[in-house]
Amino acid sequence: MRSAADHPGAVAPGARSRPGRPVRVLLGAAEVLFWGLAVLFFVVAVVVTALAFRGTILETGRTMDGTLPLVGGMGSVDVVFEGVPVAVSWPYIVVLVLGVIAWLLLMLLLIRVVHGARLGSARRRVPTRLLYAFAFVWSASSFVFPFVLGRVRPAMADAAGVAIPGVTFTYTMTMVDLLSVLAGPLAVVVVAVTTSGRRHRSPSGSQVAP
Repeated sequence: MRSAADHPGAVAPGARSRPGRPVRVLLGAAEVLFWGLAVLFFVVAVVVTALAFRGTILETGRTMDGTLPLVGGMGSVDVVFEGVPVAVSWPYIVVLVLGVIAWLLLMLLLIRVVHGARLGSARRRVPTRLLYAFAFVWSASSFVFPFVLGRVRPAMADAAGVAIPGVTFTYTMTMVDLLSVLAGPLAVVVVAVTTSGRRHRSPSGSQVAP
Protein backbone atom coordinates (compact mmCIF):
# COMPACT_ATOMS: atom_id res chain seq x y z
CA MET A 1 0.00 0.00 0.00
CA ARG A 2 1.39 3.40 -0.98
CA SER A 3 1.53 6.10 1.69
CA ALA A 4 0.61 9.76 1.33
CA ALA A 5 4.33 10.54 1.17
CA ASP A 6 4.45 8.79 -2.24
CA HIS A 7 2.15 11.50 -3.63
CA PRO A 8 3.93 14.89 -3.56
CA GLY A 9 0.66 16.78 -4.05
CA ALA A 10 -1.26 14.93 -1.38
CA VAL A 11 -1.92 16.40 2.05
CA ALA A 12 -1.72 14.06 5.01
CA PRO A 13 -4.73 13.94 7.33
CA GLY A 14 -4.43 16.63 10.01
CA ALA A 15 -1.59 18.39 8.16
CA ARG A 16 -1.51 22.18 8.30
CA SER A 17 -2.47 24.02 5.15
CA ARG A 18 -0.52 27.27 5.05
CA PRO A 19 -2.07 30.24 3.24
CA GLY A 20 -0.53 31.75 0.12
CA ARG A 21 2.51 34.01 0.30
CA PRO A 22 0.59 37.33 -0.06
CA VAL A 23 -1.71 36.34 2.80
CA ARG A 24 1.25 35.28 4.94
CA VAL A 25 2.90 38.64 4.31
CA LEU A 26 -0.26 40.50 5.39
CA LEU A 27 -0.61 38.32 8.48
CA GLY A 28 3.04 38.90 9.33
CA ALA A 29 2.53 42.66 9.02
CA ALA A 30 -0.55 42.44 11.27
CA GLU A 31 1.43 40.47 13.84
CA VAL A 32 4.17 43.11 13.86
CA LEU A 33 1.51 45.82 14.19
CA PHE A 34 -0.07 44.12 17.21
CA TRP A 35 3.34 43.69 18.85
CA GLY A 36 4.05 47.36 18.22
CA LEU A 37 0.74 48.38 19.77
CA ALA A 38 1.40 46.17 22.79
CA VAL A 39 4.81 47.79 23.33
CA LEU A 40 3.30 51.27 22.81
CA PHE A 41 0.56 50.64 25.39
CA PHE A 42 3.15 49.41 27.87
CA VAL A 43 5.52 52.35 27.38
CA VAL A 44 2.74 54.94 27.59
CA ALA A 45 1.35 53.27 30.73
CA VAL A 46 4.78 53.29 32.41
CA VAL A 47 5.34 56.98 31.57
CA VAL A 48 1.85 58.10 32.62
CA THR A 49 1.98 56.05 35.82
CA ALA A 50 5.41 57.44 36.72
CA LEU A 51 4.14 60.99 36.17
CA ALA A 52 1.03 60.25 38.25
CA PHE A 53 3.18 59.08 41.18
CA ARG A 54 5.06 62.38 40.88
CA GLY A 55 1.76 64.27 40.99
CA THR A 56 1.47 65.23 37.30
CA ILE A 57 -1.72 64.09 35.59
CA LEU A 58 -3.16 65.05 32.21
CA GLU A 59 -6.95 65.11 32.28
CA THR A 60 -9.85 66.40 30.20
CA GLY A 61 -12.54 68.75 31.42
CA ARG A 62 -15.97 69.21 29.83
CA THR A 63 -17.36 72.64 29.11
CA MET A 64 -20.72 73.41 30.69
CA ASP A 65 -22.22 75.32 27.77
CA GLY A 66 -25.01 72.95 26.89
CA THR A 67 -22.76 70.55 24.93
CA LEU A 68 -24.67 67.31 24.43
CA PRO A 69 -23.20 64.00 25.67
CA LEU A 70 -22.01 61.29 23.27
CA VAL A 71 -20.12 63.82 21.16
CA GLY A 72 -16.59 62.50 21.57
CA GLY A 73 -14.00 65.23 22.15
CA MET A 74 -16.20 68.23 21.31
CA GLY A 75 -16.69 70.75 24.11
CA SER A 76 -13.66 69.58 26.10
CA VAL A 77 -10.39 71.07 27.31
CA ASP A 78 -7.14 69.32 28.29
CA VAL A 79 -5.73 70.29 31.69
CA VAL A 80 -2.50 69.29 33.46
CA PHE A 81 -2.88 68.70 37.20
CA GLU A 82 0.28 69.37 39.19
CA GLY A 83 1.02 68.32 42.74
CA VAL A 84 -1.72 65.69 43.08
CA PRO A 85 -0.89 63.35 46.01
CA VAL A 86 -1.09 59.61 45.45
CA ALA A 87 -3.59 59.41 48.32
CA VAL A 88 -6.02 61.21 45.99
CA SER A 89 -4.99 59.84 42.60
CA TRP A 90 -4.64 56.13 43.48
CA PRO A 91 -8.03 55.18 41.89
CA TYR A 92 -6.83 56.85 38.67
CA ILE A 93 -3.57 54.88 38.78
CA VAL A 94 -5.35 51.58 39.46
CA VAL A 95 -7.78 52.13 36.58
CA LEU A 96 -4.90 53.05 34.29
CA VAL A 97 -2.87 49.95 35.14
CA LEU A 98 -5.84 47.56 34.85
CA GLY A 99 -6.89 49.13 31.56
CA VAL A 100 -3.43 48.69 30.08
CA ILE A 101 -3.29 45.07 31.25
CA ALA A 102 -6.61 44.45 29.48
CA TRP A 103 -5.31 46.00 26.24
CA LEU A 104 -2.08 43.99 26.46
CA LEU A 105 -4.02 40.74 26.94
CA LEU A 106 -6.19 41.60 23.94
CA MET A 107 -3.12 42.25 21.79
CA LEU A 108 -1.56 38.95 22.89
CA LEU A 109 -4.75 37.07 21.98
CA LEU A 110 -4.80 38.67 18.53
CA ILE A 111 -1.08 37.96 18.06
CA ARG A 112 -1.64 34.29 18.94
CA VAL A 113 -4.41 33.91 16.38
CA VAL A 114 -2.62 35.82 13.60
CA HIS A 115 0.56 33.83 14.18
CA GLY A 116 -1.40 30.58 14.05
CA ALA A 117 -3.15 31.63 10.85
CA ARG A 118 0.20 32.44 9.25
CA LEU A 119 1.48 28.95 10.09
CA GLY A 120 -1.72 27.29 8.86
CA SER A 121 -3.15 26.50 12.29
CA ALA A 122 -5.47 29.39 13.06
CA ARG A 123 -7.58 27.27 15.40
CA ARG A 124 -5.00 27.07 18.13
CA ARG A 125 -5.86 25.77 21.58
CA VAL A 126 -7.26 28.91 23.18
CA PRO A 127 -9.97 28.05 25.76
CA THR A 128 -13.21 29.52 24.45
CA ARG A 129 -14.61 29.96 27.96
CA LEU A 130 -11.55 32.00 28.88
CA LEU A 131 -12.12 34.25 25.87
CA TYR A 132 -15.74 34.87 26.75
CA ALA A 133 -14.80 35.50 30.39
CA PHE A 134 -12.26 38.04 29.17
CA ALA A 135 -14.95 39.71 27.03
CA PHE A 136 -17.27 39.94 30.04
CA VAL A 137 -14.56 41.40 32.29
CA TRP A 138 -13.59 43.87 29.53
CA SER A 139 -17.18 45.09 29.10
CA ALA A 140 -17.77 45.42 32.84
CA SER A 141 -14.50 47.24 33.50
CA SER A 142 -14.87 49.53 30.46
CA PHE A 143 -18.31 50.51 31.76
CA VAL A 144 -17.25 51.00 35.41
CA PHE A 145 -13.85 52.65 34.95
CA PRO A 146 -15.16 55.95 33.46
CA PHE A 147 -17.47 56.41 36.44
CA VAL A 148 -14.54 55.81 38.81
CA LEU A 149 -12.55 58.44 36.93
CA GLY A 150 -15.56 60.76 37.04
CA ARG A 151 -15.48 60.58 40.83
CA VAL A 152 -11.71 61.03 41.22
CA ARG A 153 -11.22 63.79 38.61
CA PRO A 154 -12.89 66.55 40.70
CA ALA A 155 -10.87 65.44 43.73
CA MET A 156 -7.62 65.61 41.73
CA ALA A 157 -8.57 69.05 40.40
CA ASP A 158 -9.20 70.29 43.94
CA ALA A 159 -5.90 68.81 45.15
CA ALA A 160 -4.07 70.54 42.29
CA GLY A 161 -5.90 73.82 42.88
CA VAL A 162 -7.38 73.81 39.39
CA ALA A 163 -10.65 75.70 38.96
CA ILE A 164 -11.70 76.77 35.47
CA PRO A 165 -14.95 78.73 35.10
CA GLY A 166 -17.41 76.88 32.89
CA VAL A 167 -15.44 73.60 32.96
CA THR A 168 -16.35 70.49 34.96
CA PHE A 169 -14.38 67.29 35.49
CA THR A 170 -17.41 65.14 36.31
CA TYR A 171 -18.08 62.20 34.01
CA THR A 172 -20.35 62.16 30.96
CA MET A 173 -20.54 59.11 28.68
CA THR A 174 -18.76 59.76 25.37
CA MET A 175 -18.69 57.90 22.08
CA VAL A 176 -15.09 56.86 22.80
CA ASP A 177 -16.24 55.17 26.01
CA LEU A 178 -18.98 53.30 24.15
CA LEU A 179 -16.52 52.10 21.51
CA SER A 180 -14.16 50.97 24.26
CA VAL A 181 -16.93 48.91 25.84
CA LEU A 182 -17.60 47.17 22.51
CA ALA A 183 -14.08 46.88 21.06
CA GLY A 184 -12.79 44.12 23.33
CA PRO A 185 -15.80 41.77 23.09
CA LEU A 186 -15.96 42.15 19.31
CA ALA A 187 -12.29 41.26 18.96
CA VAL A 188 -12.63 38.37 21.41
CA VAL A 189 -15.63 36.95 19.55
CA VAL A 190 -13.59 36.97 16.34
CA VAL A 191 -10.77 35.20 18.17
CA ALA A 192 -13.17 32.65 19.66
CA VAL A 193 -14.78 31.86 16.31
CA THR A 194 -11.35 31.52 14.70
CA THR A 195 -9.85 29.31 17.35
CA SER A 196 -12.77 27.02 18.24
CA GLY A 197 -13.02 24.57 15.38
CA ARG A 198 -14.70 21.20 15.67
CA ARG A 199 -12.35 18.30 16.04
CA HIS A 200 -12.59 15.53 13.48
CA ARG A 201 -11.25 12.02 13.48
CA SER A 202 -8.46 11.04 11.17
CA PRO A 203 -8.57 7.69 9.34
CA SER A 204 -6.35 6.25 12.08
CA GLY A 205 -9.07 7.03 14.64
CA SER A 206 -7.23 9.77 16.51
CA GLN A 207 -8.75 13.22 16.98
CA VAL A 208 -7.20 16.02 14.96
CA ALA A 209 -7.92 19.72 15.40
CA PRO A 210 -8.72 21.42 12.10
